[in-house]
Amino acid sequence: MTFNVAEGATITPHEVQTGADGNAGATVTSLKAGTYAVTAEVNGKGTSKNTTFVADKDSAGIADGDLAVGDNNAVADGKSTDSVTAKVTDANGNPVSGVEVSFLAGNDATVVTETVTTGADGMAATTLTSMTAGTSTVTAKVGDSEQKVDVNFVADSDTAAITDENLVIGHDNTVASGKVTDGVTATATVTDENGNPVADQEVIFTVTEGANITTVKGTTGAKGKAAAVVTSAKAGAYTVTAKVNDSEAKKDAHFVADSDTAEITDGNLSVGTGATANGKDINAITAKVTDANGNPLANQTVTFNVAERGNHHHHMRCKQGRMVMPAPQ
Repeated sequence: MTFNVAEGATITPHEVQTGADGNAGATVTSLKAGTYAVTAEVNGKGTSKNTTFVADKDSAGIADGDLAVGDNNAVADGKSTDSVTAKVTDANGNPVSGVEVSFLAGNDATVVTETVTTGADGMAATTLTSMTAGTSTVTAKVGDSEQKVDVNFVADSDTAAITDENLVIGHDNTVASGKVTDGVTATATVTDENGNPVADQEVIFTVTEGANITTVKGTTGAKGKAAAVVTSAKAGAYTVTAKVNDSEAKKDAHFVADSDTAEITDGNLSVGTGATANGKDINAITAKVTDANGNPLANQTVTFNVAERGNHHHHMRCKQGRMVMPAPQ
């Protein structure tokens, strides 16, 4: 008797002599799950029957490359989803059905269905949501076998906004020189409603009268930041406004007078005259101390000298840039 089996399986032996009872036996093996036709033939006459092999659940696992990303780059709004699919196979690569796959994710992502049972094709899929933009590593496990893959969530540009706490004034209280090198930096961080930095957003900067701003329109980078430099030649406080879409934030930038350029100009020294020389009446002297841009300077020591009848020296500190004293008689 001759035995044959369809391709993908092996039959042993191929030819067999029948015994006293007319029976002849053979065995069929295969590494590939499926159904195979077995044919027995004698003297050119034969018949066939099917035999089936199933996947080996005992060796079920997820092979390298068999955890795949489907939908990706979902908005991190807690509703939009990324997806992953795991293929479970046995040691010989046969898909294994009816096996539970456990999924977990990092970076605060949520797995919608954490345990999924494979179908006839050995596949198990799930979806993920997140309110945190960035990369989330997804792990799929079957027994001691596991694989990892990364999915990504992006910030929600539809809710991009800026809050007062996300507008930061740096190098505040710098000198009022009007130079960019002495500028105050205004940095705006744009975030979505879940606090994720949003890139590629246009930020419009303005400042109140008396100061200038270097960047009227800035674009946020990967960290959601855009910056501008504020300058002024006049000491004081100026309100910086950063606007994104329909939201805006305000913070004050401060400039102070430059003590390194302290001076008293001709127009800022006035001396009274005409007092009676009786040792009692006075001619008042007023000195105003300013920096190179005309800003009043406080706490500056002013020395007054009067000629004739000996030199009189008076050292006094001024407040708000102005000093008034009686002139010696």
